[in-house]
Amino acid sequence: MVKQGILLLASFALLGCPRRTEVWIVEGSTAENLVFGIGVLPGKERSIPFYSLMIAECNEHHSAVPAVWSMQPIVGTEVAQYPSQVRYGASLDGFRQEGDSSGLPPGCYEASIGGSGRVVFSIDSVGAITVRK
Repeated sequence: MVKQGILLLASFALLGCPRRTEVWIVEGSTAENLVFGIGVLPGKERSIPFYSLMIAECNEHHSAVPAVWSMQPIVGTEVAQYPSQVRYGASLDGFRQEGDSSGLPPGCYEASIGGSGRVVFSIDSVGAITVRK
């Protein structure tokens, strides 16, 4: 009985936590060639299934903000290989895009991928990218 109780508590704890994912800005990226790395550990690219990669403007109030750009697998299509890198605005087989894919103007943005993965970054007036902590 005690073992069943411990197993039940462990199951609830695991179900309540988001899946571990990471998204980051690949070194050398600029506003014109913005590349995101995807994986389970920071800086270690790995193909993992994800529901959506979403880019939104920064929001100090933590309320819902519409995506500036997003990509997600096409419903009903089997994705042969999920990417471990995604270039902003690039089309990939089996994925659809929403929003403006022509480029991001200067400003603050947050990239998120299903699970725990997020990165906040700024683009300055010359297109340089700074990851914010």
